[in-house]
Amino acid sequence: ELKAMAYLSDDTLWTIAREQMPKSVQERMSVLMTRNTRGTITDAEHADLAELVERGNRLTLRKAQAMKYLTERGHKVTLDDLNPADE
Repeated sequence: ELKAMAYLSDDTLWTIAREQMPKSVQERMSVLMTRNTRGTITDAEHADLAELVERGNRLTLRKAQAMKYLTERGHKVTLDDLNPADE
């Protein structure tokens, strides 16, 4: 999947670079991480947390790859550029 991104348009790469987990998912992850730290997490919640962490890792890899290709194509990628378009 990451190698195939080389064939995507710049606009698509920018969309991927700006992608974020939905706020509701971020909030759920925060709650689960707190419970995990406190030792009050259930087995089901721990499995949910592991899935969310994996999802976040995949998102981070896709974003990094998109930024790599944009940079290689001559674009300057700054933190301001990575804000979602609707903000």
